[in-house]
Amino acid sequence: MLTLERKDGAVAISERRRAEPVMIAAVPFLALAFLPLLTPGPVNLIRVVGSLALASGALLCFLIGRSRVRAAPMKLDDVDRLELVSADSMDGYRADLVYRDGARRCALARSEPAGVLADALSLSTELGVPLRPGWGLDDEALAALRDRTTTGSSLDALVIEEHGPLPDQRIGAMTALWATLFVPGATLVLILSPARPDEPPTALALILPLLTAVVSGVIAAWLFGLRQRVVIRGGRLETTRSWFGRPLAHTVTVEGVTGVFGVAPGGGATEHLLVATPSGPVAVPTDRVAGPHKTLLPRAGKASGRAAE
Repeated sequence: MLTLERKDGAVAISERRRAEPVMIAAVPFLALAFLPLLTPGPVNLIRVVGSLALASGALLCFLIGRSRVRAAPMKLDDVDRLELVSADSMDGYRADLVYRDGARRCALARSEPAGVLADALSLSTELGVPLRPGWGLDDEALAALRDRTTTGSSLDALVIEEHGPLPDQRIGAMTALWATLFVPGATLVLILSPARPDEPPTALALILPLLTAVVSGVIAAWLFGLRQRVVIRGGRLETTRSWFGRPLAHTVTVEGVTGVFGVAPGGGATEHLLVATPSGPVAVPTDRVAGPHKTLLPRAGKASGRAAE
């Protein structure tokens, strides 16, 4: 992701790459690296080379997947405007620099909209250029999200949502459940196969599928039970997570809510709620299949709200 940072009083763009899933593969590679040395029998050159190769694979997965930060040189003069745009990637929320000659370059990018919007507002103020709305926002919503004064009316509408907080959580849960059932089943079929030699399965042949099934089962149970409840009432935002109804120690409270805006990087169903507060915009994940954008704003200076879907 691309973020805005201040160094010695000047703004700079930095590229922050999050840890990749391939980093997890370093764990089984490292565990397998010990097997050639722990297997009964003399330790020979082939075993040592195999162990070093597996350890090298673990190190390579770790280096490829680890997070890193590096400077992203970017031309910040001759900028005509900034625009909030979308991208078909994990960092779907973007802000592009549009130059006077029509050239365009991605300046900010993240998987959640609040950080991009806050950096884009700061960058547009620093460069003295306008910020064009996007992600389903209009000029009125952008003005409300930019305003950090506490003189405006607080949102008094009631918003209650309960859903899975992770993107594609249901798909991940079903995939993990399928792996939990498939791996032991496939192992049992192979063990009972008539084509298999009449020999008892080794301990390793039983432990690895069992370990895979246990890990997949734990992931499936976690994803199936994880829920998030969002309540906005009386200018106060509260998000609470639970697992099969048991509250988790993850409660976020934000005061002074003046508006709520549904956004999505692709312009489709709402993926995040952008909450306008005196301390800046706050993003809350929402149900991706809930429907079109939602907008809740105080009207005519009164603490009232209306849901438009």
